[in-house]
Amino acid sequence: MVIALLLAAGESKRTLPIMKQLYPVHGTVLVDLVIKKLLATKVDKVRVILGHDWKEVQRAMKESVEMVVNTEYEKGMLSSIKCGLKEKDSYLIFPVDHPLVKVETVNMLIEALERKKNHVIVPVFEGKRGHPIIIPQNMFDELKNFEGRDLKEFIHSKITEDVSVEDEGIVMNFNTIEQLQKLDKLL
Repeated sequence: MVIALLLAAGESKRTLPIMKQLYPVHGTVLVDLVIKKLLATKVDKVRVILGHDWKEVQRAMKESVEMVVNTEYEKGMLSSIKCGLKEKDSYLIFPVDHPLVKVETVNMLIEALERKKNHVIVPVFEGKRGHPIIIPQNMFDELKNFEGRDLKEFIHSKITEDVSVEDEGIVMNFNTIEQLQKLDKLL
């Protein structure tokens, strides 16, 4: 089973006064756009990790998926990931600021996991690693108990399987108002 953890807990300091998760795009908000995309993939479940102003984000969400609130979101992405780890399964870690990732790319990563069950699955576009990644089921306990700085440190300590993809979206994150304003044209 592969559970998608959609990371949407941050404060969006670089997009203020608008929260990145709530940025209007294609008649919806960014978090819902990504949820719809994830629901169209081969993931078995989508779980959204909320944090900063979580009630506001929850009210804006139209898609019905499981939500978890990370009360320690200030500690960073790793705290949100750990907050979302419940079942001992494989996890697709998907930051909300990577909305251009294609459904086909997520499906390719899941297929790679089926072949390499003991590897962290990492997408690569033109030699650059990106998001989302998949943490396999056998690393669940290690990730849950990991005391390092961040996810990158965890990944560097593991065997990885790089999956070459024709999807620039894996390396395109939208963290500023200027970047978000270009998003509608790119979708």
